[in-house]
Amino acid sequence: MPPPPVVSAGFSRMILYETRARYFLVGSNQAQTKHRVLKIDRTEPKDLAIIDDKHVYNQQELRELLGRLDLGNRTKIGQKGSSGLSRAVTAFGIVGFVRFLEGYYIVLITKLRKMADIGGHSIYKIEDTSMIYIPNDSVRVAHPDEARYVRIFQNVDLSSNFYFSYSYDLSHSLQYNLTLLQRPFEQWLSDASSTKEEVHTQNKQDSFDIFEDEGLPTQVVYGLQNEPYYKYVWNGKLLERVKDTVHHDWLMYIIHGFCGQSKLLIYGRPVHITLIARRSSKFAGTRFLKRGANCEGDVANEVETEQIVHDASVMSFTAGSYSSYVQVRGSVPLYWSQDISTMMPKPPIRLDQADPYAHVAALHFDQMLQRFGSPIIILNLVKKREKRKHEKILSEELYPAVINLNQIPPSRPLHRLHRLGHGPLHQE
Repeated sequence: MPPPPVVSAGFSRMILYETRARYFLVGSNQAQTKHRVLKIDRTEPKDLAIIDDKHVYNQQELRELLGRLDLGNRTKIGQKGSSGLSRAVTAFGIVGFVRFLEGYYIVLITKLRKMADIGGHSIYKIEDTSMIYIPNDSVRVAHPDEARYVRIFQNVDLSSNFYFSYSYDLSHSLQYNLTLLQRPFEQWLSDASSTKEEVHTQNKQDSFDIFEDEGLPTQVVYGLQNEPYYKYVWNGKLLERVKDTVHHDWLMYIIHGFCGQSKLLIYGRPVHITLIARRSSKFAGTRFLKRGANCEGDVANEVETEQIVHDASVMSFTAGSYSSYVQVRGSVPLYWSQDISTMMPKPPIRLDQADPYAHVAALHFDQMLQRFGSPIIILNLVKKREKRKHEKILSEELYPAVINLNQIPPSRPLHRLHRLGHGPLHQE
């Protein structure tokens, strides 16, 4: 069987240039040998008008393009006093596009820090971002409440616990991502859905190793990307406006949670221990304001935690040895909440809605089955013995719900549920 094709990784370097009428966002690979250009209209006060230049530029072609844009946008032809094209910001990726009451903003990553390496794929933490208003001031239609909405949006600190990778899908587990390597060659070609310059067959190497693109024919980037699992993607809505119109190299999906890596020596052999926590973007909120589940089966404070152990001396998914262990924690999948109108150490727990057929729990565990398969093992961390009934309210509802779901015939998806153990309320 032929080796899998190479799927290009995203742009790791970006420069935003501006004129009065347009922004030009130049995306480049690590070696600065391949470039693409996005043209963003600044004369549209409300809508987002983006043109994805389909051409892949080399260094010389890009210099010529920028030179023509600079010359063509000067006030007078040949004038040297002021540039017609100016550099606005240097960035490392697009977070997305957002609009409130005026025109659109573009949010760019301006500072990052490398946190881990998995099979040659680098994982980064966002350290700083820049939010740039797109329309030119001459067409701006001001609204008195715009600044307030911008402040609310910026209350989400993107420099705190947001992570991404140019070539590795952080929204999926390593177990899932490695199944990409097992796909038939024809399936790879079908999934890539790219032009000829974006998908290349591998001629001289039989392994699925990871290399930085230095412009050499045998050194290329093997991106391990697929359709992301949007439950753990936090900028999905910010990219929704452009994801179907721009090349996939522009799209970078961000997770919220944690990523850390430590190097150990076991009998003199280097081993990397990597911990990745993905926080769900569904039914998200602060600890006491979001409890239980919504009507779609998404639970509050849901986090998928993955521990990866691999040989640090081998940068290859096919030649190296990898171990991945995944578990999910979250709020008890029932309709419940806590009253925090009067602050106290243990706000009272209340069941907000009767669910005699465990509908919301069934939806939640159906999500688990679709992602992980069966059996689903439920570890109940809610207290069972209390002097005054508090957490026990949830345990009394969860137990019969699981029992009922276990009685569903084997032909149905929910038939292998188990409940184990008791303890303090640690799930949130």
